[in-house]
Amino acid sequence: MAKQTQKQFRNKLDKIFKTIVDQKKFEPCYRIAHNALSNRVFVEGKRSTGKRIGTYSTEAGYFSDKDMPRKFKGGYTGKTGNKVFLNGNPHTSKYFKRGYKQVRADQGLNQSFVDLNLTGNLSRDFTSSFRRRKKNIWTSSVRRGINVLKHEGLTEKYEKKGPKIFKHTKEEMTEMGKCLGLKVRQQHG
Repeated sequence: MAKQTQKQFRNKLDKIFKTIVDQKKFEPCYRIAHNALSNRVFVEGKRSTGKRIGTYSTEAGYFSDKDMPRKFKGGYTGKTGNKVFLNGNPHTSKYFKRGYKQVRADQGLNQSFVDLNLTGNLSRDFTSSFRRRKKNIWTSSVRRGINVLKHEGLTEKYEKKGPKIFKHTKEEMTEMGKCLGLKVRQQHG
């Protein structure tokens, strides 16, 4: 085999790289990283470092079931369990002594760690958002307006306390790289 100059080798790598980003057949490799990130965030509740995103608040308070998957068990009640205020007006929210963590228990949802998943709307939007926007640009994000606001609010809230959530881990990138390497070897020998 003839020896290559550094410039020839760089040109060969550039050609291979252009092949990778320009061809739709490499989508499964990119999707591997996207699906792994989705699972890590919305199922396992982990940051890009592998640590938990956080824990749910146990601070007592009043909560509405307006955006919850189900109505609260026992209806709306105050601190004392009454369904109406002293003036006779009905409660429009429910008091939970153990905070949002108790709200999630009431809803039959995970409460042991933050998984950014209440109704599944945000996770479905993110998981299905992976797409090719331009010839060599693949994106994953959220598309629906309400989920853009949720995504921004949740990342602002939880990333103040630690590392990024929606950033690929080294493992996710390694798996994608293995797939890309295999595809390149199949195409370029």
